[in-house]
Amino acid sequence: MVKATYTRKTNGRTERFGGYLKIVGSKKTADKVGLHAITEAETNTQEVSQYAIEAPNNAITDHVRRTSKIISLTIRLDEGTMAKTDALYKKLQTWSRQGKEVEYRGASMHLDHCVMSSIGKSAEKYVSAMDLTIELTYVYFAKTSVITHKAAKKKKGKKVVKKPKKKAKKKSKAVYRRTKRGDTYWGFHMQVGTSIAQLRKWNKYPDRRIPIGVKLRIK
Repeated sequence: MVKATYTRKTNGRTERFGGYLKIVGSKKTADKVGLHAITEAETNTQEVSQYAIEAPNNAITDHVRRTSKIISLTIRLDEGTMAKTDALYKKLQTWSRQGKEVEYRGASMHLDHCVMSSIGKSAEKYVSAMDLTIELTYVYFAKTSVITHKAAKKKKGKKVVKKPKKKAKKKSKAVYRRTKRGDTYWGFHMQVGTSIAQLRKWNKYPDRRIPIGVKLRIK
């Protein structure tokens, strides 16, 4: 007989389980699930790189990479009614999808940091129980600094709509001059120092055909 590793009291009734799964770091009763392990198996694999074949049926490699060990479980859930057992199965599915870090303690194996990499149920028909197959991958979660922002409390009353501030228009430093008879780009160049090439670019008039009375940019 497997020694009970988890005891739970429900409605004055004591229940003993051969194992449990719980969310790491949580002390909530709802985050700990009692179960009965039928089989437990551990697998350790290494990834071996393989490249082009040099000789018949012989590949070459340059390194071997260790992977996390995997615990394969066959467990039985029994919550007294099929509705409660199915609800518990769905909870475990949610933990798996969300990548929850869990701890597993069973008849002979204990993993303190792992994730449920797969979960499924068999088609066996019981009154209140179901058999599950679960794979646990042994991992450590990276510690990252996550900053969470609390939602600001909404103030009662009329909403004050802040009008966007108008950006102040930058004053142009351009200098203009209205032309008179005899004005030339050369003359403006001598007066303000702007190059003749820049004056041509700004004003588009030919050197010897600058109209009288037009506004020219000279700086």
